[in-house]
Amino acid sequence: MAKPSDGAKKLIGDFSPKLVELTDRVLFDDVWERKELSKRDRSLVTVAALVALNRPRPVAIPSRQSPRERSQKRGVDRGHHSPGVLLRMAECNDRRPACKRSFRKKLIANDPDPASIRWTEESMAEHLILEVCADSIESAITADRAGAHRVELCSSLAEGGVTPSPGLIATVLSKVSLGVFVMIRPRAGDFCYSLDEFNAMEQDVSTAKQLGADGVVFGILKEDGRVDVPRVRRLIEVARPLKVTFHRAFDMSRDLSESLEDVISAGVDRILTSGGEQNVELGKKKIAQLVQAAKDRVNIMAGAGLTEQNVRQIVCDTGVREVHASLRTAMPSPMLHRNEKLSLGSVTGPEYERLVVGEQRVRTLLAVLEGLPETSYSGNQA
Repeated sequence: MAKPSDGAKKLIGDFSPKLVELTDRVLFDDVWERKELSKRDRSLVTVAALVALNRPRPVAIPSRQSPRERSQKRGVDRGHHSPGVLLRMAECNDRRPACKRSFRKKLIANDPDPASIRWTEESMAEHLILEVCADSIESAITADRAGAHRVELCSSLAEGGVTPSPGLIATVLSKVSLGVFVMIRPRAGDFCYSLDEFNAMEQDVSTAKQLGADGVVFGILKEDGRVDVPRVRRLIEVARPLKVTFHRAFDMSRDLSESLEDVISAGVDRILTSGGEQNVELGKKKIAQLVQAAKDRVNIMAGAGLTEQNVRQIVCDTGVREVHASLRTAMPSPMLHRNEKLSLGSVTGPEYERLVVGEQRVRTLLAVLEGLPETSYSGNQA
């Protein structure tokens, strides 16, 4: 299968955060035909279309001449199309989010061998990435609309997040175009699982994969607090070619430096961590040490207590290129009839209030990230 050229890799790597937005505008807003894109953006979209279709040969960029004028001048070559046509040929001739996801997957993962497309993931790592934690359809849609790069989809965030139902996964995937990583956690509590629980996790990974998720998120520890490397490897085997994140079970392990090496040896792509502390502000010194120790062998993503107010300092103090936040706001229940005498959960009163991702909070945090330079690590770990 044809691979993108070095030039294509560099171009997409330089502009990856903007890529999906540009292609969506070409697909659905006809900005190409209205000539509203800059010359550089037009070139980017052309390369994106070629990568999506695995077409190594160049494509003629449409000029301001009409099709009739072009055909009269040099004849019509049916092998040359505008990027808008190319993108539509990439199965994106619809306004549904599922079609945008189809294009995104063709662009980022157009080869079933994950090793051959790793350049795309690596180029994305050069930019600051925001993953938003969502435990509802509404939160996932809001994160997508606000411009987040990825969601971690789970249920019951009040318990730290557990595996979402197949119905929730499928519905979210049909509604959003950003990356969706599914939490695999059969219950709340510790991360030492019985054989039956582990078997359930294997089935949940397979289900998420079959439904079209972009990645899975899990963590497994032994009784002594070490990473259960054999089990982690097994779930990775089931998940591939999906990406895998080891979640904050990492922070509950007995030695973070030892766990880092164990997770890397297992083949995990990303670690979500607060540095072994309650939040990222308390753990930022350890997070910075983990980033340095990882040496690009695994992505370190900072999360827990990360907000619009502290994200700049966390990124500068730790050197992480990916951050994880819930960014939730309280929404009142639409229920008119309320039975205030009882509460169905362990926490009193949540029936008539919902915590959902706040669109403005996501946009504000993204604006902070976009304002940071490509190399923002200050080395200030005090």
